Amino acid sequence: MDRIAEVIVTFVVNAAWQTAAIALIGIGTARLLRRAPANLRFWLAALTLVVAVASPLMTMVPRAEPDIPRPTQPASPSPGGNLLTQRAVIVEAQPSLNRSTAGLIAIVYLAGALFAAGRLLAAGRRTRRLLSRSRPFAEGVRLSDDVASPVTVGKTILLPPSLAGSELLPAALAHERAHVRRGDFAVNALLQVISLPLWFHPIAALLRREIAELRELACDEEAARQSSPRAYAAALVRIASMSVRGGFVLGMASSSIERRVATLRRPPARSRTAAILAVVAIGTVPLALFAACTRASITPAIARPTLDGRWSLVATQSDFGMMVPHAYDAYTQSIAQDARGVSVRQHRVSGGRSEDQAWHVVTDGRWRAVDGITAARGRATWREGRLDLTLQGPGAHTETAEAWISGGRLICDGNTERGHFHAVFQRED
Repeated sequence: MDRIAEVIVTFVVNAAWQTAAIALIGIGTARLLRRAPANLRFWLAALTLVVAVASPLMTMVPRAEPDIPRPTQPASPSPGGNLLTQRAVIVEAQPSLNRSTAGLIAIVYLAGALFAAGRLLAAGRRTRRLLSRSRPFAEGVRLSDDVASPVTVGKTILLPPSLAGSELLPAALAHERAHVRRGDFAVNALLQVISLPLWFHPIAALLRREIAELRELACDEEAARQSSPRAYAAALVRIASMSVRGGFVLGMASSSIERRVATLRRPPARSRTAAILAVVAIGTVPLALFAACTRASITPAIARPTLDGRWSLVATQSDFGMMVPHAYDAYTQSIAQDARGVSVRQHRVSGGRSEDQAWHVVTDGRWRAVDGITAARGRATWREGRLDLTLQGPGAHTETAEAWISGGRLICDGNTERGHFHAVFQRED
């Protein structure tokens, strides 16, 4: 669960700023190119949406971690050790988040995503019902009592019966047939699905609205060429009083018409240069934004249970059985843990003799040589707050052990070729 929460929080944190930056730059670029055809500006905005989703998604891909120096055998014990200091520098460079907050963010995000997906599925069911309850009118055109304005579903145009013999019919059909030629229904459905991960982002909603308006403007431009822009604008104003339910369907009156009517009544002078710039922007702006944002991702560090710290043995609660030695006058260990492994520095005193050892294990479950213990091989895993360790060597020595934190104390429980041991440590730092 911790890993899932970390992935989700990483996506949400990066999407919060990356999506906002990408969407606003994309919208701004599309509006600066207002003298270019609306169809080109639509594709610029659509690709911007794809990048606005893909960029934070890429931050969820695991990245190579910086190498952490391995421990070397110390000449004398050094309380606290350098290992903990080295790890502290790495961790402090990241924003941190506690587990409960990360878990809450993950739950809210997943619940919202499921709700958004459910709304899309409901829209799809409504769309199928519209088609099933409609009746033929002309080739590719059907009448439906369930729509109040013209809509396009796939390659089928649905009209309200009131438009069947109306003078507004040519304008309505010209607009909807432009949707069919452009394949807008399929593109719209695909963009709706792609944008699901950004269900929570208000700037993503602004970008989707810009895409919808540019799609309608592109169809308006095509339809207006079949009559006069002013005549088509007048028809659009009359149809605008009609409404259409949202979802996958595309309707002539399904977006704000103020901008569309103003464009039709005062069409900007088309510029070949603007069209060329729009083509260049389509090929460069989304890719440039993607490259820039994915290089500056933020990965929050989520606090998890670790074995980190400086620990001293609680002799009265520990039992080393038949091990040699079976008791210690002093036993301290400093532990530093990261996402890849555990580093341990130990200082033990028994019968007046002291021993210092430092070793490191990688917690990926693979057998490998143990750094710091000559002629020893081992494997280790870290799951759900427990370290599982298996050692072979040096010589005939074998050991299996578990380590975890309970009640603020470090518990080490395991077996060797000489028998069972149970060690309890209390924190010193």
